[in-house]
Parts: sequence; structure tokens; C-alpha cells
Amino acid sequence: MTDETTPPGASTPSFDAVHAALGKEFCELVALSGYRNDLYDGALHGWARVEKSVRAAGQRGTVSRTECLWLNPALANASALSEAA
Repeated sequence: MTDETTPPGASTPSFDAVHAALGKEFCELVALSGYRNDLYDGALHGWARVEKSVRAAGQRGTVSRTECLWLNPALANASALSEAA
């Protein structure tokens, strides 16, 4: 899988490989941002999702979008602990 942001000759992991890795247990703090979709909701079981409604300007004018931030369990737990302190 390559796109216009991938330098010539560089390889990127396959879409399936990236998403399979997201479902694995991480010890590190991981956040993923984007728009809500069934693929991420299905792959990121156990992750916290924070949503924010925003106004986005596009070719067709201003539209409302819901941006999401997925937090893996380690980050969600760390965030909860820091808020409780």
C-alpha cells in the first residue's frame, strides 16, 4: 500500500497488518485519531473512544463532523488516574 505521501521505493505495512497490530495488547500509551468508522470500532475492542463535534470547512461549505480519539487501555487508565489525582 502506497500513496502520494510515501517516498519512492519505501514500503508501508499492509492495511490489514496495521489494523491487526492495533488489536494487540500494547504496554505503551497509544492514541489513534480519525473519524468514527466500523473498522476501528470493530478492531479496537477495549479501547476508550472520545468524540468531539467540530465544524469543518470544505469545498461544499461548512459541515459538522465528529472527530474521534481512540485510547488504548494503558492510555485510558493513565488518563483516568491523572484526572483522579
